[in-house]
Amino acid sequence: MIEASLVGVIKTVLIILGFFVILKFVGKILILKRNLAEEESFVKEKKNQEAKKKYINKNLGKTTILKSTKSKDVQDVEHEELS
Repeated sequence: MIEASLVGVIKTVLIILGFFVILKFVGKILILKRNLAEEESFVKEKKNQEAKKKYINKNLGKTTILKSTKSKDVQDVEHEELS
């Protein structure tokens, strides 16, 4: 016959409650870590956008000539006048 003591039941309940408290704490830490990573990614993206905007504003109206060796497959098209 199994005999349950009051002390054993209380210990078991406290152990289960402690386990859930620890899981909740670990969950909050993981959420905090994810939020920090998202914020860092957002700040990095915003910084890249600002740098790109600054570059575009600096070079607005300037003409650049690109030296590309990749476009070897260019075909000449004959000129036709439109009427």
